[in-house]
Amino acid sequence: MLSFSYVCGATGTSQLQSLLDEIWQYDLSINPIAASQLGVHDFDHKLADISPEALAKQDTQFRAFLKKLAKIDKSELKRTEQINLLIQQRQLQDAIDQYRFNSVIDYQNYLARLSQFPSYFAQQIEWMKKGIQSGFVQPKAVLVGFEDSVKAFIQQQ
Repeated sequence: MLSFSYVCGATGTSQLQSLLDEIWQYDLSINPIAASQLGVHDFDHKLADISPEALAKQDTQFRAFLKKLAKIDKSELKRTEQINLLIQQRQLQDAIDQYRFNSVIDYQNYLARLSQFPSYFAQQIEWMKKGIQSGFVQPKAVLVGFEDSVKAFIQQQ
């Protein structure tokens, strides 16, 4: 999707700002919990989609954003805008690279991290129990209907 600024040959500054806004909105849409924490309530009813298809789509979108950023004439930007551009490029590249494995060690480290999830969750459960014991819990009204959202994931032992 081309923005108006690209079609009209707008300045590097307006191109950058328009693209940064587009990236920000996209980021909020794929990170709904973060959006809610930041006061953007358009996605309060969603969780992040981390399916293989969604991750592939995000990867494609991040790469498209990087290509658009690379087309911006940096000589038209103020120093602070150049820094913003570099930061955004780095964040997008990090997002692309987070699921990329370059060696057997990368796979082994990832599998080692995954193997720690049972103890990590056990620790979280202990903190929740301590919270319950001390009365430091979410208000009942906040949790109304919550159980319906997780029923599909609960297995009886």
